[in-house]
Amino acid sequence: MKFNVFQVWQELLGIGLEDCDNVDTYTQSIDQKVKDHNLCLEPSTSDVKTLAKMTNEEHVFYLLLGIPRNDDWQLCLELMMDKNATAMLTPYEIVIKWVKNEATIKRQNILG
Repeated sequence: MKFNVFQVWQELLGIGLEDCDNVDTYTQSIDQKVKDHNLCLEPSTSDVKTLAKMTNEEHVFYLLLGIPRNDDWQLCLELMMDKNATAMLTPYEIVIKWVKNEATIKRQNILG
């Protein structure tokens, strides 16, 4: 099955953490779309020669794009504004930070 790279970009823009059950589901959705994007650009599946596979920085951009704009995720939003920090982090490192943040949010909600 061929994917349309422009459709994949549109789908990436529509994925948000609030629409997913948790950080793992959210990141899996983004990761799958990144894989789909790169599959679109495989020589055997596409005639597109001017587009490149998604970089880590672009992957991080799409991960950060779907984070809620609220106090619980403020640290992640601040990270989004720091281009130097974002460029140095891999998608995996960001997800580890988010899983920790999600656990903290859940603990705070339980403790009231």
